[in-house]
Amino acid sequence: MKTGDMVKVYPHGSPGQAAEGKVLIVSGNQKAVTVGFEEKPPFAIVRDIMAISPRDDMITMFLYRYEIGPWVEMVGGGHYEIEGQA
Repeated sequence: MKTGDMVKVYPHGSPGQAAEGKVLIVSGNQKAVTVGFEEKPPFAIVRDIMAISPRDDMITMFLYRYEIGPWVEMVGGGHYEIEGQA
């Protein structure tokens, strides 16, 4: 995964709620990523708070992960999967 890639993001175990986003930032160790969405994703609910990025006017998610397992949203703590687009 690299900056500029288009990805599908969805809550862990719920691929039917996938939303397309753009990778905005990837950490050097590939364990933290910021994904931006043009529109509110279907999984954006109150308990999984997301921040609005004033510079891009996008909805952004800040996620991290350990070696294995789902990505964890830094603000709300929800678990997500990120898949690359073909």
